[in-house]
Amino acid sequence: MTVYVAILKGRQPYFQALAEASDHVKRTMRPLIEVFPHRGDTEVKPLITRLAGQIKAHTLDDVDMCFDTRPLASHFGPSGRSEALRRLTDELGVHAFRPVVHLGDTGDDLEELREVIADQQMGLCLRIPLSSAHNLDYPRDLFDLLGLVGESFERTDVILDCGYCEAPAETYRQLTQPMRFLLDYDWHSLTIAAGSFPSPKGFKPPPEPRITRLPRAEPELWCKVSAAWDTVGYGDYGIEHASAPPADGEQPAPNLRYADGRQWCLYYWPKDSHGRHSSFYPLCRALMRSPEWPPAGPAFSWGDEQIAAAAQEERGPGGGAQWKAFALSHYLALVVSTLQQDAREEDGYASMP
Repeated sequence: MTVYVAILKGRQPYFQALAEASDHVKRTMRPLIEVFPHRGDTEVKPLITRLAGQIKAHTLDDVDMCFDTRPLASHFGPSGRSEALRRLTDELGVHAFRPVVHLGDTGDDLEELREVIADQQMGLCLRIPLSSAHNLDYPRDLFDLLGLVGESFERTDVILDCGYCEAPAETYRQLTQPMRFLLDYDWHSLTIAAGSFPSPKGFKPPPEPRITRLPRAEPELWCKVSAAWDTVGYGDYGIEHASAPPADGEQPAPNLRYADGRQWCLYYWPKDSHGRHSSFYPLCRALMRSPEWPPAGPAFSWGDEQIAAAAQEERGPGGGAQWKAFALSHYLALVVSTLQQDAREEDGYASMP
């Protein structure tokens, strides 16, 4: 079965969704966790202690994860990313994760990461942005990179990262040249990742209940990719935009980032007359009456179970972190069930009911 690489922000709701996933979903996934600083973080150590604490609290030691700490370099300086990986090793132990390296990393970056990679003994994940992949026809940089970190092709998982995808046909066209090169090597795995969730900058509290349905680019792109390269893995950005997460501390109105086979279904309800979240209850009832509610109902995922309980007002309305956890839980189950159907019917996302 196709391995699913979910590129997720290192935030509490996403760890909760992973923890609540079924064993089958966990076995199918290989999450890549992007480590971003929170507002007010001034040192790497407390950030990593908090991150590792969330992983331990959610008992995620059985999930095969990669950690990309490169976003910390712009906040803490170039050594921030390697310090974060060393502290993750101290907190989580060896054999706990695979570090992520990037095609554009310098020799100094890679020398610092080499020790972490050697300690973990899990191989590495190489993340290549599609925008830079045209240089792969001249592979010296790639060979030098693997040599500097002391790893082989066979122990390297490659993610060809398309970022935000609006035009699947054009993205697929851009993939053909780098894929010709990458397929010449015996990688541990090769995954194409893309995401089409819209930028959160466009989200504004609605004056009245609103449901917005937008096409998802991932299904169309995956149909083309899986037909052309049947050994390639599938990756996406879950229910987030491919860019850095927005600032912490926002208090959104009730919302759910729901998805079905081919579209995003964005549910937004205004806060109640007291500025609170009780309007999340009718939002959930509207979702359960909609065509995108899964035939399996609450049994489809932990997130759907929580949505159904809120529709019956059997649980509190929660807040932004809980709503993201519910939505991601549904999304992970949706993608894995679709990939499983793909394996049975060999007709990709087009087979999604």
